[in-house]
Amino acid sequence: MLKGRLPDWIQRNIPDLPEVGTKEKLRACTGTMIGILITALVSHFLISNELAQFWLLAPMGASAIILFTFPSSPLAQPWSFLGGNLISAFVGITCVHFIVNPVICACIAIFIALTLMFALRCLHPPSGAVALITILGGDWIKDLGYMFIITPLAINTVLMLASAVIYNKLSGQRYPFPKSRPNTTESQSPLNSNESSSSLISKDLKTALTHSNELIDVDLGVLEELFLQTERIAFNRRTGSLQCQHIMNKNVTQLEFATHLSEAWQIIKQRNVQALPVVTKGGQLMGIVTRSDFLKQIETNDYISFTKKLKALLKKNSSSTSNRPEVVGQIMRTHTKTVLNTSPMVEVIPLMLEQKMRHVAVVNTQGIFVGMINQTDMIAGLYQNSISKASPQ
Repeated sequence: MLKGRLPDWIQRNIPDLPEVGTKEKLRACTGTMIGILITALVSHFLISNELAQFWLLAPMGASAIILFTFPSSPLAQPWSFLGGNLISAFVGITCVHFIVNPVICACIAIFIALTLMFALRCLHPPSGAVALITILGGDWIKDLGYMFIITPLAINTVLMLASAVIYNKLSGQRYPFPKSRPNTTESQSPLNSNESSSSLISKDLKTALTHSNELIDVDLGVLEELFLQTERIAFNRRTGSLQCQHIMNKNVTQLEFATHLSEAWQIIKQRNVQALPVVTKGGQLMGIVTRSDFLKQIETNDYISFTKKLKALLKKNSSSTSNRPEVVGQIMRTHTKTVLNTSPMVEVIPLMLEQKMRHVAVVNTQGIFVGMINQTDMIAGLYQNSISKASPQ
């Protein structure tokens, strides 16, 4: 609102930051205040009387804003904060011992400190101010020498870090932010169908960032999540109001826990399906049984032995002491993911692509099974949606 009232030349220089909610702004401001409060009070109590006037270093203000406002930033992570501060202080104190001119000393100290932070992957912008304090802070720092790294710097740093960890956790923010997952398919060909779309996105992002040759203050994992979320939002917009109930197969044979394996196998063969739901008498979904669940019960590479073992598995056993499974409830998958019938179709895609589910069960809000979606249903739904949009209204 304010930006629209400013002259054009000012508007062009105002960063186009993403808007965040009032709750998040309040969370960040409150956390910064609490971090400074705890660091100041405890440091003032711990630091000796001789250094009482230096119980809180100025760079902690900048660090607090980064730690509490941008907890996912690589610059805010514990190693960046700790390593950047301690390395910069060590470099600054060392330079003071060898370089008399304060201007030259400050320039060289910043150069060396930043070089080391790049090399050790602990880049933290306020640490540059730490290096300058050791040079321009006065005789009291020179008298302390390397003890400055411990008191007050290390005390301030550890207290601020502990405050950030506790507060961010309590307020629902991930901190320390987990490192983006390693790319386990780095050596695979992009044409490999077993490679997930998310791993391709991760590699593409790394390549794009390498080509840009520019530091971006965002974790790669966050970028990947945003990219995937953007894709889903765009896909959901293109598919309009297409819901799971519009594309699911409603004519699905339902099994009960006590359905015998032979009966279930005959239904799978006759209907030429890959999976069937297992439900209670009230229609609540208990699990899913698939062809592969049957095959898992048979361990052999020989076709003749396989046929014999399959017949033995499906044969009804009159003995009450048999250890082999006889009903579908003993071999079904009980922790399968489901979607609501009113959910957008886009929610099925991550299950099929990333979790490699070929069949997704659809339930209503009461957990009653209402249908099944497979890859063919997805393609048919997309095709029908594109046809309806292309046809004249």
